[in-house]
Amino acid sequence: MVLAAGDATLYDELQPVFALLAKHTFFLGECGQAARTKLVANMLLGDMMAILSETFMLADRAGVNIDQLLQILALTSMGNQLIKYARRRRRRRTWCAAEA
Repeated sequence: MVLAAGDATLYDELQPVFALLAKHTFFLGECGQAARTKLVANMLLGDMMAILSETFMLADRAGVNIDQLLQILALTSMGNQLIKYARRRRRRRTWCAAEA
């Protein structure tokens, strides 16, 4: 994914290059807007990782099977890429409840 901002004409000229680098490109307006958008997105992702880790700790302490919990979550509206990532890590035994 390419997040770009600044000169719209330059963005249009570089579109073929962006297409080689990423499936999706976004022009976000004035200079600096791409950086601000990325910071906001990273904040959300970090918060999601933190709450997932907290959820794992609570589940572990409550005796809930984390693998089953992830399987259940994957079938709900929470079945996003983060849950899929956590399931893959758990299957490979590379993510434990105390991680993060």
